[in-house]
Amino acid sequence: MTHSNRPRRTLLAGLLATLLIAGCGSKTAQNSSQAPAGSQITSTGSNGGAAPESTAAIATPTTPSLELGEKVFKQRCVLCHGPGGHGDGAAAAALKPHPRNFHDTEYMKSRTDDQLLVTIHNGKGPMPAWKTILTEVEMRSALLYIRQFAKTP
Repeated sequence: MTHSNRPRRTLLAGLLATLLIAGCGSKTAQNSSQAPAGSQITSTGSNGGAAPESTAAIATPTTPSLELGEKVFKQRCVLCHGPGGHGDGAAAAALKPHPRNFHDTEYMKSRTDDQLLVTIHNGKGPMPAWKTILTEVEMRSALLYIRQFAKTP
């Protein structure tokens, strides 16, 4: 590497770090601003008095689903794994090892759900640990979704 390429590589590394933090850092504002299921909401009526308390109707998924998995994947995984799950996301070229190609049928068949969940929970290489960012249902939903990439028609 020539000395003149160092500023460019430093800038690229900083940009990549920023993208990774933005794409997979903390919980989304939507997740962190939601009241816990079953919490009470008090509103003020038109007469200025407090309206009766009502239970918040926030749908918190309790079972994994492909729909939720697709949402999580598009929000958290596309930056590295790419929109089609080929391991070709915008940040992939700068990552070593490169992100997994979920269309690699042989690899995906060789891994159990539990093995893949360990990777999702704890991260691997440049992949972050999701266990403190996503719920268990979100992680299991993402697993359902990525499994779809390796299915043969």
